[in-house]
Amino acid sequence: MTVRAAIVFAVMAVLAVTASVDHYFRDEFYYLACSHRMAWGYVDQPPLSIAVLWIVRHVAGESLLVLRIVAAAALGAAILLTGSIARRLGAGAFGEALAMIAVRGRSTASTNTRIAAVQARTSNTFIE
Repeated sequence: MTVRAAIVFAVMAVLAVTASVDHYFRDEFYYLACSHRMAWGYVDQPPLSIAVLWIVRHVAGESLLVLRIVAAAALGAAILLTGSIARRLGAGAFGEALAMIAVRGRSTASTNTRIAAVQARTSNTFIE
């Protein structure tokens, strides 16, 4: 197994295992609502993401697990694409892995914000 495949597999495995740990997040409800009323003019997300969600919703349903597995697959594809771009730009194995981990690190930062919001909601404290 190459380093690229190992990184993508590890990220997708972690996200797949943790996909059903939490309940729906308010952004997930918002994206589902947007996919029920398709429009190309949403200012807070690109239209392709809502179109993909519309397709997923009609093919596989609105299950939380399905929505998060599709999101994990999209992140895996983005990580793989980043590694391919780094290789084409001349990076060695280390540079390629570093670029791929950096994409995952960006995703982790937004996940940590989400986890902090959930913890604040459940512990009756506020984040300022």
